[in-house]
Amino acid sequence: MPRIILITILLAIVLFQIPGEKVPVNDGTFGHGLFFRQVAIEFVDVIDKDSYNIWQLQHILPFALVHVIYVIFGLDLEPAPLMSGMLILNFLILGLGVFWFFRIMKKLRFEGAIEALAFVLLFFNFFILKEVWYNPFSTDLAAMTIGLGQVNYFIRYDKNKLFLVSLAGAFVSPFLLPIGLLLMVLPGDKLSIYEVEKPPSRLALIVVGLFILGMFVLAWVSGRMEDSLSSLLGFVIALMALAAFLFWIGRTSPINWSETWKYIGKKLQSERILLFFGGLLVVSILLWLLSGSNSNVSLRQLGQAFVEALFRFPLDFLAGHLMFFGLIIPLALVFMYRVLKETALLGIGFTLAMALLLVFALHPDSSTMVPFLPLLFLGLMKAIRRYRILWKDVWKIAGLNLILSMFWVQLNVPGMKEAFVAGERGGFPAQRYWMHFGHAQDLWVMVVVLLLFIALLVLLERGKRRYVRG
Repeated sequence: MPRIILITILLAIVLFQIPGEKVPVNDGTFGHGLFFRQVAIEFVDVIDKDSYNIWQLQHILPFALVHVIYVIFGLDLEPAPLMSGMLILNFLILGLGVFWFFRIMKKLRFEGAIEALAFVLLFFNFFILKEVWYNPFSTDLAAMTIGLGQVNYFIRYDKNKLFLVSLAGAFVSPFLLPIGLLLMVLPGDKLSIYEVEKPPSRLALIVVGLFILGMFVLAWVSGRMEDSLSSLLGFVIALMALAAFLFWIGRTSPINWSETWKYIGKKLQSERILLFFGGLLVVSILLWLLSGSNSNVSLRQLGQAFVEALFRFPLDFLAGHLMFFGLIIPLALVFMYRVLKETALLGIGFTLAMALLLVFALHPDSSTMVPFLPLLFLGLMKAIRRYRILWKDVWKIAGLNLILSMFWVQLNVPGMKEAFVAGERGGFPAQRYWMHFGHAQDLWVMVVVLLLFIALLVLLERGKRRYVRG
């Protein structure tokens, strides 16, 4: 019965959102969505003539699919009909994601309260309940669903289907193919972990020191060191906050890296390394051959923009992730030791994929983290499976997640359209939408959300202590 209730709540909210609010400019889309809608309008014509650049090809699949279906059935390739098609496609993609979710639960032998907890953590948030339907021309939902497919076939040791899903993911997000190859090619044997208290180690300090040095080099190369004194001070404060966060994770990790390196040396054969890089190379060549002009794609500019976003405000990524994904992020921090332990038990491929997750989780735009979210979800659920989950706690977390999702909040109030047209993000009403994205939050909104984040950490930590080991 609880499974039926949870699915009913999800469907009721989604079906309420589908005909509801849309972005109040450009017939319901903006940003990259304008390009994605144009793909849905003229995909075949552009592929036949100029094609798309390599970045665009890595996000093109959902919209090319909509275009092909519309052409086959002779439907109008206009913004209004295409909006309906995209909403229907997102609904079907969400259904596939729910299907793979329950397949994962079956494989992990989760049922009852822990299955319900997993469901509300993954699906009851702003991303699923509001953003997908407010701004439908996006690849985020498809990226998360394919990520769930990768996790499903990874834990089932079905490498053929894992490869096929990852290959499809190469045309949805540039991160999904590397994730799939890491899970498929590298050994899945358990890494060495400390069964007793971890001895003192300088490894975390060395890694953080290299991170700080690397960030200063990137800041110098990108020209960030030439900014004003106040901007430079903000950069240093944000860098120190990130370094402290990474140092805490490094000290929390139970992995015995000295033994792990020996294990990797024995298990990681050259054939596996060649297969991983060969797979990346083959698909990259395929994308390059399919692409048109790539003169407007600059890895340097993408890297510079990524680094600049990391140092807008200290720990703003935590505020953004809380408002976008809900309690799955603070809960992962509360159970960080066990998450890292379960990560090590899933093998070097999964561990390296989680290391990539950590890098991109530092970016305050939560959509960057979406392809990696299923990895964190798997690690977290395996971490808390040893605890007896109480139904009352499940409903409390479900309620908190629904509150944080703010799915009931009307976004298109007077002044919102004008804010979108002007490109404004600061102040209300613009922050009614942008407060869910760490890279666009007002300073004071970010401060309030970070205080809320800390309060939730304390609340969850106290709740954790009441759990009884199963």
